[in-house]
Amino acid sequence: MDAPHFSTARLAAVLAAAVLAVASARTAGAQRSPSTAPPPEGWSRADRWQLALHDGSYLWELALVGLSGDTLVVRQADTLVRVPLERVDELRLVRPSIKQGRNGARATFGGLSGVDDEVYTLARYAADERRRVVEQALAAHPPGAPRETP
Repeated sequence: MDAPHFSTARLAAVLAAAVLAVASARTAGAQRSPSTAPPPEGWSRADRWQLALHDGSYLWELALVGLSGDTLVVRQADTLVRVPLERVDELRLVRPSIKQGRNGARATFGGLSGVDDEVYTLARYAADERRRVVEQALAAHPPGAPRETP
């Protein structure tokens, strides 16, 4: 038995219909699901912090709260998280990825690759020095100060 023959145009139409059906299903599901609700106003333009931990994991979307001895206190959504400084390899201020200026693609790539991020490397320091580095970050970006929005 011969395989059915589809013209290129017919095959393209069938594939387009399938893609639209999947996209519609995803969109309908996203409207019902709170986990895929749109982010709060201004979210994509706000500075955010992330921590790279010694075990290779990351904590994302953080706001600095303060330092309690050798423990960094951050807010992630509506939860306070306490992280011992000995577990933190890197503290990074992630700047919003917004194309600005006349550098075109270079400005866009720079924003997406994190060249404007402030990085505080802690991995190579002892406890006292780690605390001093985090204190510098907190002094430069005081908790409770308005987050930058262009």
